[in-house]
Amino acid sequence: LHLRSTTNDETTTTLELVATNGGRLDAVLAEAYPERSRSEWGDFVKLGYVTVNDTPCTKKAATVKDRDAIVVELPASTVKEDGVCIEEDLPLDLLLEDDHLLVVNKEAGMVTHPAPGHRTGTLANAVAGYCADDAEGMESGRPGIVHRLDRFTSGCIIVARDSEARRSLQKQFADRTVSKLYLAVVARPPPETETDADELVIDEPIGRHPIHRERMAVVEGGRRAVSRVRVLATDGRRCVVQVAIETGRTHQIRVHLAHVGAPVLGDVVYGDVSANDRAAKAPLSATRPLLHAWRLGFDHPVSRKRVEVVAPPPPDLARAVRQVSGR
Repeated sequence: LHLRSTTNDETTTTLELVATNGGRLDAVLAEAYPERSRSEWGDFVKLGYVTVNDTPCTKKAATVKDRDAIVVELPASTVKEDGVCIEEDLPLDLLLEDDHLLVVNKEAGMVTHPAPGHRTGTLANAVAGYCADDAEGMESGRPGIVHRLDRFTSGCIIVARDSEARRSLQKQFADRTVSKLYLAVVARPPPETETDADELVIDEPIGRHPIHRERMAVVEGGRRAVSRVRVLATDGRRCVVQVAIETGRTHQIRVHLAHVGAPVLGDVVYGDVSANDRAAKAPLSATRPLLHAWRLGFDHPVSRKRVEVVAPPPPDLARAVRQVSGR
């Protein structure tokens, strides 16, 4: 099985995989996610949590064929939580560190939190190992990561090392006083951004796609989402943009930019196929969505002083920025 992705929001965990061997649906799921029994997966199928090739399937003995696309959407009430994150000695690129918090420059491809199919090798596992000796930060085996980034998005993530820092940072995110600025390379100029001074405000609600449930979309009745987009450079076709987000919805920037016709290059879920094919070739060689959590601003939970952290763009994004800007 090729495991494609795992996404989480407040109410569901969505699992995506592509079958490389045929077999019974419940057996295929149990092989992909062995933390649950075949019987449990069979029950989830019968409850209607599984689609195969975008078609709901409630027969656990249904035959899965090679290259079938399987999506599982589990309600939060079904997700196992053992309360312990396995400590791992994994490298961390630290942008800021003190006794109360860390700011990590997460690499693209690293999952933030453990989930079915990704129990190890995540940022949380790395933080658990790094903070294992903290007095409070790893209490009950839980690292204090207070927000998340998509798996293939690089950049700034804050980690609380004690309960006071965790409470303060969680409140700041809830109150929307944390400033979050992203850097992206997009396939086409966003509308209404003819000069560097022009800002496009995208205020469109985001929710689950009505058909492709593993995706998010701009939908009526979704949760309010606000993104502010400004062009930094262009080669006449592709653009380097900065995006400030006032909310933190799942896949918000990728969904919003695609919605206005300026999809992120390298994004196989929401992007433009032909633009992605061109971007995958030299000199850009984009193999993931070119999106980076660039700058993060927050009040230090103890000193109360404003902290501004910048994560240097990784090599793939820096290369694309140079190509588009001509610098």
